[in-house]
Amino acid sequence: MQNLLNFLQLDLFPEYFQQKKFKKGEIIFQSVKSNTITPAFGIVLDGVVTIESQSNQKTNSYYQLLKNNDFFGIELLLENQPSVTLSYKVTAATQCKVILIEQDYLLDHLYAEPKFFHAILEQISTQYLYLTHRYAIVNGSPTLKLANVMLDIIRIFDLDTSSASITLPEFISHQILANLAQSSRSRITIALNDMLKQGIITQTRPISISKIEELRKSSTNCR
Repeated sequence: MQNLLNFLQLDLFPEYFQQKKFKKGEIIFQSVKSNTITPAFGIVLDGVVTIESQSNQKTNSYYQLLKNNDFFGIELLLENQPSVTLSYKVTAATQCKVILIEQDYLLDHLYAEPKFFHAILEQISTQYLYLTHRYAIVNGSPTLKLANVMLDIIRIFDLDTSSASITLPEFISHQILANLAQSSRSRITIALNDMLKQGIITQTRPISISKIEELRKSSTNCR
C-alpha cells in the first residue's frame, strides 16, 4: 500500500484525502451514517482497527482485524453499486492513524496503473479465502473456532511461530476473540481455560501460546 500512496502523490493534492488519528474505541467510519460522513477508501497507516457488520438480529455477521497497510471501503471500488446495502462500522482497536482517500481520485489512478488494482484484488482475495474458511467451521465447537482464530491472529500480525512462546497482542480481549469466532464471550473463556489446563497456552491476558502444534491440531479436530 505504501507504493500506492506514493503513486497517488497525496502531498501535492491534499484536497483529495484526509489523514486522521483516532483513540482506542473511537468510530472511524459507520456506513449507516454515510449521509454525514463522506465515504472514502481508507488505509490503515498505524495501529489496528476492527471492521464489523451486523445482521438484522444485531449479531455480528462479519468481524475482522485490520492492521498497517490494510484497507476498508472496498465498495467504493465499484462503479456500479450493488443492490444490497452494506452496513458496517470501522472502530479503532488501538490508537491508530488512517488515511481516507476520495473515491474518484483513487479510481482514476488505479485505472492508470492497473498493477495497484491487482495488488488490492490479491489482498481482497486472500481475505475472502480466510472468511470462507471461517464460515465453513461456524457450527464447530468453541475450541475449534478459537484455535482457528488464534492461528489467524498469528498470521495477521506475522508472529514468530518458531519461538518457545508466542504472545498475542495485548489488545486481543476475550470479547474480540468471541467476535472473530462468532461465539459468545463465555464459551470462548471456557475454551481458553481448557487450553490453559492442557498447557496449550500459559496465560489468558495477554494470551501466550506455548504449544503451537497442539493449537494447530485443535484447529482441525472438532471436540
